[in-house]
Amino acid sequence: MDELDIKCKHLRMAVKRDLGYNVSDSQCARAKNKAKEIIEEQYSRLREYCDEVRAINVGSTMKIRLEPPPHFQRLYVCLDACKKDFLAGYRPIIGVDRCYLKGPFLGLDRAFDFVVPQAQHRCCVRHMYGNFKDKFKGKGLKDLLWSAARASNMYEFEVEMNKLKDMNGAAYHWLMSKDLDK
Repeated sequence: MDELDIKCKHLRMAVKRDLGYNVSDSQCARAKNKAKEIIEEQYSRLREYCDEVRAINVGSTMKIRLEPPPHFQRLYVCLDACKKDFLAGYRPIIGVDRCYLKGPFLGLDRAFDFVVPQAQHRCCVRHMYGNFKDKFKGKGLKDLLWSAARASNMYEFEVEMNKLKDMNGAAYHWLMSKDLDK
């Protein structure tokens, strides 16, 4: 019953079905009108809410979008504390998908090593798996490769890689021969 234009007959049936009460069409009409008033009053206070958040959380961003007559469209909220924590902890990322580099761009990864030697590099596991599965078949190996790739710390990574090593030493050595830090 999210729609304000629901017919009283349908509202009456829903109240009976969901709450077990018998209500008249006039009671449904009054309830609908009261609900509309409450909703309109709450939406009319959104600007006050935004002003209050900005006053209490100085530096926060609040953007509201209304369309005529006014109809609410969206509300964007970015609290200053969240903004500051994000800016303090984020790491800038330059994403380059090496598999699409052709011709003179093939040396781009080496150029990054030269220009920004402290930058971290990551392998694209999906593309690495594409090469891996040509040599090493089986769902078990695939699952262990992806488990290792999803590991959130070195200990978990090593546990998964050791499982892979136990299952197929050649697959393990093939993966370890790749520069996994790049």
